[in-house]
Amino acid sequence: ADAGFEADETRRPAAYTGLVGLKPGIGHVPRADGLPQVLLDFEVVGTFTRSTRDAVLLDSVLAGPDRADPASRCPSDAQAADRPLRILSVERIDANPCDPEIVTALHAAADAFAALGHQVTRAKLPFDTAGLAAIWSSIAEIGLGRLLAVEPDFADKVNPKYVAMARRGAERSASDLLAILETVAALRRQVSEGFADFDLILMPSCAAMPWAADTPFPDRIDGHTVGPRGHAVYTGWVNAAGLPAIALPCPVPPGTLPIGVQLIGDRGAEPTLLALAAAYEERCPWDDRWPDIAAS
Repeated sequence: ADAGFEADETRRPAAYTGLVGLKPGIGHVPRADGLPQVLLDFEVVGTFTRSTRDAVLLDSVLAGPDRADPASRCPSDAQAADRPLRILSVERIDANPCDPEIVTALHAAADAFAALGHQVTRAKLPFDTAGLAAIWSSIAEIGLGRLLAVEPDFADKVNPKYVAMARRGAERSASDLLAILETVAALRRQVSEGFADFDLILMPSCAAMPWAADTPFPDRIDGHTVGPRGHAVYTGWVNAAGLPAIALPCPVPPGTLPIGVQLIGDRGAEPTLLALAAAYEERCPWDDRWPDIAAS
């Protein structure tokens, strides 16, 4: 399934439902004549599939250049199978909590990749994402503020909380936006330098186990009080950096809730991610969790 324009909305839902969620990097799938862009160029067209094979098939249809989107590019032909990869496994971002079941699943996934012959190093991220976290809400407010200005019925059609965000965004200055763009550019430089030492980064897809559907977000993770984005600390920086990533299901005991991890690659690493995901799925299969699809 096409996941639409993703700004966190592929990997975390995939993790909570046992699906494969591919979040491509900027330009991998062309974007033109679609939904309005709210979060700068962080939003890309992602996919949900049951298997890595289906993710490869759907990506082959969606990816490629389009003159209507100058940022679009030809897919890379890089592959993961030709050499051992350097994988950085990151358990936590700064002091943000993560549920212990997810940490355990991450360690198991790291062991699986090591068993496939790859070099896995457990350490912290080699760059700082705190600056992005500080401006994230401002980015959304400015994007919604633009919609408020150009869509006459915006205030009548959307949730009041988004109207309030849009009105705050409409009051932001050009200087505010420039400061945001400078922060994003600095993050992208730091992340690019960080990938000099690693090929891929392995992290949880989300910090919290699935929570009650009638609750907008979990307010506690591993015994710590968190805010609305406490569960989402692992994904936003990837979108801002413009990098590709893929969410993969982890082995879990029967009858337990799904847990997902994500692999994050450098620019143009979509084929490498898909190839390594296929090898991981062969070692840690999950197709037995799904009922057969009826054929017509």
